Amino acid sequence: MAHLNGIFIEHTNQSNLNRFLRNINTLEIFRKSVDLINRYSSDPVLIIDDTILERHGKHIHGVDWFFDHSSGKSVWGMQFVTSAISCSEGIFPLNIDQKFKGKMSKMVMQMAVIKRSITAGLNFSTVLMDSWYFGSRLIRLLAREKKDWVTEAKSNRLILVGKEWVGLEDYARSLEVREMKAYSVDGKSYFMKSITTRMKNVGNVQVVVSRGIDSEKFFVTNRTDWNPKKVINLYLRRWDIEQFHREVKQDGLRHLYQRTHESLLGTAKLSPLGELLLEISAIRSLESRMKLGKS
Repeated sequence: MAHLNGIFIEHTNQSNLNRFLRNINTLEIFRKSVDLINRYSSDPVLIIDDTILERHGKHIHGVDWFFDHSSGKSVWGMQFVTSAISCSEGIFPLNIDQKFKGKMSKMVMQMAVIKRSITAGLNFSTVLMDSWYFGSRLIRLLAREKKDWVTEAKSNRLILVGKEWVGLEDYARSLEVREMKAYSVDGKSYFMKSITTRMKNVGNVQVVVSRGIDSEKFFVTNRTDWNPKKVINLYLRRWDIEQFHREVKQDGLRHLYQRTHESLLGTAKLSPLGELLLEISAIRSLESRMKLGKS
């Protein structure tokens, strides 16, 4: 926006840009994003996650020390809760909100995004999330809204095996290879075992134990009728939001240095909208070329 403002022959004062950012209708941006996603997506799933944007300044609003799970250490920066739609056409960014220490939790913020998405009429039936968001409050919300979900689970989650509550890690340790079925996912072979059971504080679920060469993971879904390979393939689509994180950090949020909350919020809300418009522009351009080719 600053570049566009600068190339006008009689460009306006830079302060106009700041006033524009401070007065953006964020709810209207969200609704417009939902309309665009509904128009151009098929087979959509909603992904919720969070990311940290490292900063060096001390006076930027909301900057603090946050623990970064990917690096295993605390970093100085800004934390954002994010959501995106993964569909056959690509990755469509949906929302980004800044997380402030001591304020609303990431879980509550994402629950608000899910409610807002449903109210706005976003077409999705399944939510994908990592183990951090696998909490009873969010699961109850999805059950009320009749939405399916797939998540990774930590090894200490308890499931009912026979008449005893057993940790996932202990259950997996009791499995022999002959009890598991081999599947190929993205060209790699895994042994999997699916069990339909009850999980503590969750209810009836399907748990998929996936054992690779040097790893063992646990995936959980409310859909007990899906086969294990479908559960894994759905969860793998969660990584689409990591691509959104990389792109938004390189472009939109890389220049996020405003000090006031309103300006930061305006810039943060415009970034995913810009990414969304670029994705849709690419789709429309491709559609036009295909029509020309047919003619």
